Amino acid sequence: MRDQLIDFYSKYASASTAFLTLYRDYKHFEWSNGQDTAVIAYVETPTAWIGASDPVGDKNLWLPLIDAFGVAARARRKDAVILPVSQELAEQLRAGEKFVVQIGTEPWFHLDGSITRSDRLRALPVARQLSRRGARITEFQPSNLSADEFTELESLNARWLGSRLSVPLGFLNRLDPWALMKFKKYFMLMFEGQIYGYLAAVPTQQRKAWYLVDLIRDPEAPLGTTELLIIEAIAHLERQGVTNITLGMAPLAGLSAAERSARPKLYSALDFIFRRGNSVYGFQSLHAYKEKFSPNEWRPLFLVSATARVSWRAWYGLFRAIYPGGFARTLTATLAHSLKKPKLRPFVEKLLPNELLARPLPSNWLEAISRMPITLALIATNIMVYVLTMNNQGKIRSYIKWRYVYSWNHMFHAHSALNSLATLVLPGLLHWNLFHLSFNLVLLFTLVAFCEVIIGSTVTCIAFLAGSMFSNVLTSLAMFPMLKLFWPAALPAFLNEVDIGCSLGIFSCIGATAYMTKYRGILASAVIVSALLGCITTGVALEINHVTAFAIGFFIASRFIT
Repeated sequence: MRDQLIDFYSKYASASTAFLTLYRDYKHFEWSNGQDTAVIAYVETPTAWIGASDPVGDKNLWLPLIDAFGVAARARRKDAVILPVSQELAEQLRAGEKFVVQIGTEPWFHLDGSITRSDRLRALPVARQLSRRGARITEFQPSNLSADEFTELESLNARWLGSRLSVPLGFLNRLDPWALMKFKKYFMLMFEGQIYGYLAAVPTQQRKAWYLVDLIRDPEAPLGTTELLIIEAIAHLERQGVTNITLGMAPLAGLSAAERSARPKLYSALDFIFRRGNSVYGFQSLHAYKEKFSPNEWRPLFLVSATARVSWRAWYGLFRAIYPGGFARTLTATLAHSLKKPKLRPFVEKLLPNELLARPLPSNWLEAISRMPITLALIATNIMVYVLTMNNQGKIRSYIKWRYVYSWNHMFHAHSALNSLATLVLPGLLHWNLFHLSFNLVLLFTLVAFCEVIIGSTVTCIAFLAGSMFSNVLTSLAMFPMLKLFWPAALPAFLNEVDIGCSLGIFSCIGATAYMTKYRGILASAVIVSALLGCITTGVALEINHVTAFAIGFFIASRFIT
């Protein structure tokens, strides 16, 4: 039966992704008019049947096949959607008032000899340089490899998967390079005696076109590895008589103006994901990567439904097809991947000037967390003090609020030196309510933690304590004579302005970090402007204390860091 299905696909399948639906886990829905048969591959999720690619078979049977597919799905209390499908099928379904939305474009290369291997290498200097340094691409068959060579490729797969931020995907994105290997073509890159990457290509109808589907690269591979693999694979296939090659869909890229006008709100959301979600999904980067190979054509691809609308059940079913583990497991696994692979180094190298040497960056998040004992201690202390000082409504107790908050009168007219000391130390540990505490805890675990990881615990501790304890005092000493001289009417209110919270220690650490960056002036200006705006909008002159805290941290860093 499987051999018959493979033969059927070899004869009729036209979509670039059709071959992938012969992998395990796909089901195949058939429909016949009594003489001819058409097939659509799909995966079943808890809420939907997710069809994969254009149907396979006589094109005159495609529309009745999809209608039957939708009916069968509804009989199982499932919705039915299909993706990615060609513009030809999408237009037929749109004429039948089915739901159609463009979800991306697919780059195609027409190998007619007009663009040579040398032309492609000239367009990509990094790949050309790697080729000149001795990197070589060879075609291979996994079944002909030695045990050691195959083990090396399996290890390469594991390292590549381990370097990804997302969990391994399902549906048409699943990595399974050795499935149906006798029908595929493989190319590997060797450099200095080591395999740094390989590529697997799958055929379409009667092997007239090939899809370069699995591109595996060692995380430590030299620059240009994937580019050189693609260029050489195209050259090899062209010499073998192949006339068309694709790199697969670029999701959400190239959405046409005509499609946008039909569903403006939906496409606005897709545009937002494409542009603003690049750090998470990488759609914009993937499109730019494929674009640099200068494909001859970008073909639109669509998501279609067997009905006139797509419900939340279908969207959730699509999510489960791509992420078979479900939302909770996917989120947990993705976070675990990201914690193992922080991308601090490129960010910090751009941030710090060349003349300043920061401490070596951590290799993973566990090491980073181990470098922030002061931050963790501050978080724990602030939480503990909040629990001890809050009332039943989660707010600071009244007697603490009026006895231990900072103000000029509390500090400089205290009844005892002990009370003055308490007014100096305790306000930095107190918070008005849970929201105030939560906001400052987030700043602690981001800004102060970054300061500690990059600069060190000693400077962070000194900067935090100095800013927390002395910012209000120094601000008051500076503001008191100025207000008395230029704005005496505001002086009574200023004398009783109160302040609590650890934000002053945080701003001092921001100042220490700012000293390390190339953007000292910009950051200092931003802090000053924001503090002045705060004073104007709230009418609280003591807001200047954040500028003082920033200056304290900046000064401390300048004394300790050379």
